[in-house]
Amino acid sequence: MGASSYKMELGMAPAAYTVAIVGALFLAPPTAFVIKSLLQMADGKSIIIRHPGQELGMVVLFALVGSLAACLLLWLRQPGGAHITWDENGVTDFDGDGVRVAIRWEKLKRGIIQVVLTQTGSATRKSGGQIHQISDDDGRRITYSTSDARAGWMFSRRLFTNRDSLYFTGFEQKGPFPKGEVEPDNPGRPATGIAINFTRLGYIALLAAVIFLMGKYSSSEVDNARFAGLMLSIGGGLLLLRVIRPLAELLRIRREGRRFQGAKEFELVDNVGLDAIVKDAEGNELRFDTTSIKHPDGLLETRRGPVRLVLKDAPATEGLYTVEALEHAGTYKARKSLKRAVFLEIGVRSFLALFFGLVGAYLLMKYL
Repeated sequence: MGASSYKMELGMAPAAYTVAIVGALFLAPPTAFVIKSLLQMADGKSIIIRHPGQELGMVVLFALVGSLAACLLLWLRQPGGAHITWDENGVTDFDGDGVRVAIRWEKLKRGIIQVVLTQTGSATRKSGGQIHQISDDDGRRITYSTSDARAGWMFSRRLFTNRDSLYFTGFEQKGPFPKGEVEPDNPGRPATGIAINFTRLGYIALLAAVIFLMGKYSSSEVDNARFAGLMLSIGGGLLLLRVIRPLAELLRIRREGRRFQGAKEFELVDNVGLDAIVKDAEGNELRFDTTSIKHPDGLLETRRGPVRLVLKDAPATEGLYTVEALEHAGTYKARKSLKRAVFLEIGVRSFLALFFGLVGAYLLMKYL
């Protein structure tokens, strides 16, 4: 490939946006009807909405606003985009303009899996969806996929490409590569499991509450209000459980950030073999061995630009400093963006869960 460099843009899975929008559509009716019922109670009227009219307009409004908000939360996770580049040195996965992972050609292993989309009884249907993952023995992984691959752990990061061919230009000339296993590549955001699917029953409970608020269960306002309160309480509780995954992700991000407490800013300016040379703001040069630190950028010595380093106070032998932690400035920016997005997601999910749960608890106490 000579000195050529190639690039492949990555995006969110279309199915990720679909899942987000469907969740917003499920929440729109209970939000509209609960708000209307509370307003009627405040005016001293019945809580039951027997002839919904303007509430339907509210449902449409909340559905539109909720869908846009859900898609915005996904976009905010990686507002700078994502892409993969490859050149004569190796393959690099970028999050925005920050290096997420880089792997040298000589260390690269390759894994490919065909994705099963649906399975009904003994009949299994496969799509052309594929997940490609390249890795090395140091734990680095770069994942990318066709847009119809629907592994749940892939839905919260830009991993998908619309390229007709997922094989790198010039990839085969560098091989053959050892076979590697494809593993979930999204720490802190595990694949959707039985427990997460169970919490989705909260949407059903909230929709059931709408039926009771419309007085469809009984002619008695007390009975309808009591069961509406029960369904809202159950729905709110299950929605609150859905905060666990983003909360776990936030804790991982904060734990990662603590590794860089006391980090100082430098500029990567040169290298001597595998030793990198950096300059601080005053122009002082420091040198460190890139192989002495475990870092996701397997091509670190070839980089130039701003980095954040956590150094020991004094250089070790031969004037080489010991680096305890390192991240590119772009990686730091991407991590801060993700942290804000996850924090916002936790806030939105918690607010909705507490809103429905507290209204449900109030109705239960009032009508029991």
